[in-house]
Amino acid sequence: MRILLVECRAQRAASILSRLNHDGHAVDWEASLCGAQSVFWSVDYDLAILNPEAGANLEATLRWLEQCRRAGITTPILVLSPFEEARHRIRALDAGADDCIAGPIDLDELAARARCLLRRRNAHPLAEVTVGPLTLNRDQRLALTKQGALVLTAKELSLLEYLMLNTGRVLSRLAIAEHVWDDAYRCQSNVIDVIMARLRRKLSSAGCDGLLQTVRGSGYVLKEAA
Repeated sequence: MRILLVECRAQRAASILSRLNHDGHAVDWEASLCGAQSVFWSVDYDLAILNPEAGANLEATLRWLEQCRRAGITTPILVLSPFEEARHRIRALDAGADDCIAGPIDLDELAARARCLLRRRNAHPLAEVTVGPLTLNRDQRLALTKQGALVLTAKELSLLEYLMLNTGRVLSRLAIAEHVWDDAYRCQSNVIDVIMARLRRKLSSAGCDGLLQTVRGSGYVLKEAA
């Protein structure tokens, strides 16, 4: 899934990025709310994670949250609060945050809360998603068929997850790029087609032939056989 991380400290951002990348997410990093605003309002992110600093930046974060919600942006937002006092977390939640973690931040807890918010975002509250003979455990990052576990790269697994969460829906290359790749991806690249072909071969070899289909001129769709 595509996540926006707003974190002013490069070292801490690198730790969070590494943990989220480990779960297969594509993460864009911005060091300030000012830099994040334009991309957040123009890209259909699956989740945003904000880590405000003390003082004025906390107030700016609260105003930013309120502006986003007034503008009708429904993207889940997770705030990493630098304060232990409950009143600060309550203010963030009232301003529009969907969840709030008090510091110091545990990266495994952060990853788990991100997974929870992403499940709600995609209308799949359960960790497992099944399409025909294929089951994906989103928490364990494991795809299973009757023949056993599929050997997939992190990107193939993220791509499969996005397809399964949108079963029966034709997904354009642009939509796939926006949700599975970060902002370093270039749309003119054929990377999506290459990885999609590789994923299709692996699915076919595992007894899921025909599950992943190309819709000429439109994109790709994952659907059960009629």
